[in-house]
Amino acid sequence: MKLRLTLIKKADASLLVAICLAACLLAGGAIFVSNRVAEYLFRRETIATAYAWATDLGTRIPELPKVLERHPPSPEAHVLLEMARHMGGVFRFKLFDRDGNLVLVSDDLTDPNLPASIAAERGRTTAAEGILRGEPLVETKKGVPPNRPEYYSEAYVPLLQSGSVIGIVEVYVDQTAKAALYAEAFFLIHIASIALAVLGSLLPAFVIRKKIRERRDAEARLRFLAHHDPLTALANRTGLTEKLRGALAQARRRDGQVAVLLLDLDRFKEVNDTLGHGAGDELLCQVTKRLKGALRQEDFIARLGGDEFAVIQVGATQPISAGKLATRLIDLVSAPYDLKGNSAACGVSIGISVGPEDGVTHETLLRNADIALYRAKDGGRGAACFFEPGMDATLRERHALEQDLRAAVASGGFQLHYQPLFSMPEREICGYEALLRWTRPLRGPTPPNDFIPLAEETGLIVPIGAWVLHAACRDAVSWADDRKISVNLSPGEFKRGDIVATVASALAESGLPPRRLELEVTERLLLEDTDAVLSKLQQLRAFGCSIAMDDFGTGYSSLGYLWRFPFDRIKIDRSFVSEMAYDAKAAAIVDTVLSLGRALNLEVTAEGVETEHQAAALNALGCGEAQGYLLGRPRSATEMDPCPPPPLAASATMS
Repeated sequence: MKLRLTLIKKADASLLVAICLAACLLAGGAIFVSNRVAEYLFRRETIATAYAWATDLGTRIPELPKVLERHPPSPEAHVLLEMARHMGGVFRFKLFDRDGNLVLVSDDLTDPNLPASIAAERGRTTAAEGILRGEPLVETKKGVPPNRPEYYSEAYVPLLQSGSVIGIVEVYVDQTAKAALYAEAFFLIHIASIALAVLGSLLPAFVIRKKIRERRDAEARLRFLAHHDPLTALANRTGLTEKLRGALAQARRRDGQVAVLLLDLDRFKEVNDTLGHGAGDELLCQVTKRLKGALRQEDFIARLGGDEFAVIQVGATQPISAGKLATRLIDLVSAPYDLKGNSAACGVSIGISVGPEDGVTHETLLRNADIALYRAKDGGRGAACFFEPGMDATLRERHALEQDLRAAVASGGFQLHYQPLFSMPEREICGYEALLRWTRPLRGPTPPNDFIPLAEETGLIVPIGAWVLHAACRDAVSWADDRKISVNLSPGEFKRGDIVATVASALAESGLPPRRLELEVTERLLLEDTDAVLSKLQQLRAFGCSIAMDDFGTGYSSLGYLWRFPFDRIKIDRSFVSEMAYDAKAAAIVDTVLSLGRALNLEVTAEGVETEHQAAALNALGCGEAQGYLLGRPRSATEMDPCPPPPLAASATMS
C-alpha cells in the first residue's frame, strides 16, 4: 500500500512536473510565437505606413524629382517637407536618389554633412537595388529620448510619383504607443502561461483586427490630408483641381458656365506680425466660417495656402452672379474680428474668371483668375476684378520687366547721371543730385517711374539703393571744390534693408566725408512707423550727413514732420515752380515755403526750373538754391564739369 501510494505520488509528481514542463513549454512557445507575431505586425504596419506616407509625399510635392537631384526646395515644398515629418506617426525621414545616395534629412533640410549612400549606412552594397525591386528594409529599435522615441521602426521603401519610382525614402515611424499596447496585451502571457497559451489563437486575431482598423484610420487620415487643408478642413489645391475639372465637364455637357473666384486677404501679414501666428490662424478660421456661410450648398470653397482661398460657383447666371457674390464676400470679410480679445481688421481682394469664356481647362481658369486678382490688388485692394484678355499681356510685360530688372541688379546694369545744383542768383554749381538711369536690353532707356515702383514691390529697391549710394559716393570723391552729392532714399530701403549700415558702408568704402552727402526722403516715408523712421534719420544725421525733405508741400502733414525732425533742407516741388510765374497762388506758396525755411534756419531748393521767368521769380523771392533743365541737365560721370548756364537775361521779369 505504501509502495502504491508512493508510486501514485511519484506519478502525480511526474504528472505535475510534466504539466509544469508542458505549461512552461506552452508559455515559452506562446511567448515565442507572440514575439514573432508582434515583430510581424510591427513590420507589416511599418511597411504599410511607410508606403502610404511615401505615396502621399510624392503626390503633395510635384517638384520632388528636382529635390532628389539636389535642387533646393521651393518655400512651399520646404513647408510641405516640414509638415510631412509629423504625419502618420512619422517623426523623421531621409530621401535618397535612385542610386542610394542620401539627398535630404528632415532633421535639417539644409544639412551639408550627409552620409554617402544607403550602403554606407546599412553596410550593404545591393541595398538600394533590393528596395527599388520592392523589397523594403525594416528594423525595429529602442531609442533614447528626447532625440528618439522609446520604440520606433525604420523602413526603406521606394518613393513613387505618378506610379514611377523616383527614389528611396527611409521613414522613421514612432512605435512607442504600439509597443506599450503590445507589452500590455502580452504581459498576461508571463503571468498565466497556460491560459494565454489556450487563448493565444484568439489574441493575435484581436490584435490583428485592431491594427487593421488603426491602419485604415491612418490611411483615411492621410487621404483626407492629401485633399484638405489641416487648419480649416477646407479642400486644398488638389481637391480644388479635381472639383474644377468635374465642374467644367458638367458645364460642357449642360452648356453652362463655371466661375472661379480667387480671394487674397489684405493686411493679413499685419495681424501675424502684431498679434502672432496663433492669432493669424484664428483669423483664417473665422474667415473660413464667414465664407462658408455666404455660399450655396452647390458652391465649393478651398484654401490654397497662406491667406489665399478659392470659390467655384456653378449653376448660376454669369458673370452677374459671380459679381454679386464677390461684393457680398468683400463686405463679410471686411467686418472687424475679435481674436481672443484683440480687435483686428482684414480685407480681401478677388480675381474672377468665368469658363468657358475665359478658359476651357482648369489650369487656364485658375491662371486667369490669378491675373485678375493681381489687377484687383494693384488697383488698391479691397475690390473684385474680372479677367480681361488684355490683362494677360500686361502681366507678361510686368514679368518681363521684373526679369530684366533682376538681371540688371545681378550684372550691375544701371548708370548714374548727375544734375547740378546751383546757388542763386550767382548760378554757381554747389552740388549734384544723383539720378538713376537704366537702359533695358532690347527696349532702350527706361524711365525710373516705370521700374522703381516694381523694384519697391519686389524688394529689389534694397540692392539697387545700395548700389546707388556706393556709386555716387565713389564718384563724388573725385569732384573739385568739395561739392556735395544728393542721393534719394526709398521707403523700401528703410523697411526692408538696413539703411544706416548701407550709408556707413558707402562712406567708409569711398572715403567721402559725411558732410558732403545729403540724403533726400519724401513724406511718403514717414506715413507708416514714423518713430522707427525718425530714429534711423537721427542716426544718419549723427554720421554728419544732411537730411532733405523732397517734394515739400505735396503731402498731408509736412509741417508736422518739420516739427518732429530737424531737417537740413526742404525742396520745393516742381509743380509749384512750374506755375509760379503765371499763378499768384503758386507764387504765394513758394514765397511761404521760403519764408518758413528762413524762420526755421533751413536751406531751400527749388526744383524744376525750366524758364527764365521762373528763375527771375525765384530770385525776386530770395531763393538760395535751384535746379532744373534751364540751369543744367543731368550728365554721366564722364561728362561732368558742365558749363555754367548764361546769366539771367535783362528782359526776364516776373509775370
